[in-house]
Amino acid sequence: HPIISMPFSAGARKCPGYRVASLEVRAVLASILTHWRVGLAEPGTRDAPLEYHLGTTIAPRMPRLTYEPLTPLAEAALAAAEQASACE
Repeated sequence: HPIISMPFSAGARKCPGYRVASLEVRAVLASILTHWRVGLAEPGTRDAPLEYHLGTTIAPRMPRLTYEPLTPLAEAALAAAEQASACE
């Protein structure tokens, strides 16, 4: 059956948490993109082919990202994270 491998199923017996999970992902992404500028760390990697990691499943390796605070809230979070890493 084509739907058997879908994480939330489909049709009449669809998982009730699907809609909530979908909305949470959108809310988190909107919050991150509102407070941070996110980009690729290495210039010219946008068109580079994906590298894959073979484990239990085959998954692409994530590219390194850079982030820059856009709001005072993000700057405070970055300063707190840097201070916490300095204490370790």
